Amino acid sequence: MRRALLLAAGLIALALIGAQLALPALAERRLRADLEPNGSRVRVDVEAFPAIKLLWQRADRVAVEVSDFTSGDGDAGENGSLADLLARTKATGELDVHVDVLADRRLRMQDVRLRKAGDALIADVELRTADLDAALPARLRVTGSDAEGITVAGVTSAFGTEVRAEARVLADDEGRIVLRPEGIPLLGSLVSVPVFSDARIAADAISARPTPDGFAVSARGRLR
Repeated sequence: MRRALLLAAGLIALALIGAQLALPALAERRLRADLEPNGSRVRVDVEAFPAIKLLWQRADRVAVEVSDFTSGDGDAGENGSLADLLARTKATGELDVHVDVLADRRLRMQDVRLRKAGDALIADVELRTADLDAALPARLRVTGSDAEGITVAGVTSAFGTEVRAEARVLADDEGRIVLRPEGIPLLGSLVSVPVFSDARIAADAISARPTPDGFAVSARGRLR
């Protein structure tokens, strides 16, 4: 009986060791396969102990390096959007992502670094002024940045009349990143154009500082 128990314990130990070696590699291949349709030169590292938790899609740490990534829009039949990919990491303790060039809808971003600890998210992004101007509504251009976000100015329409106005890209109370008009009585406090909005991700704050080519933007948020 004792010999049988020892044999069983040995087999279980071997199975656990095998899982510890095999499951992280399988998880890395699966995540890499999810990212490669949208990205190039994808590198993935998955850490989990015990590795068997990966069967329930739980990991201690996931690190991702991507050269170029084009985010989908999340529609059925398409590759997942950036928000989809982030939402799937909710059960990951720590996430560390670096993308050299990220294209998300109309906006092109450089040197994107995203870190997650628990549900807390921190993102650092380099934005070129030309890319920002191309993503903004017609006749609006970037004018500067501050601790609350990026400021833009240009000509817009209010109640059928063209007016010169300013606006700010910031995080609002609903967890969205929006373009909010300023300097237009009444209208500025009522109208905001969403830049990023997803029910699964809340943006808490955004700040920016100038760089030679544009702006370095930092954002804090959380998975809901």
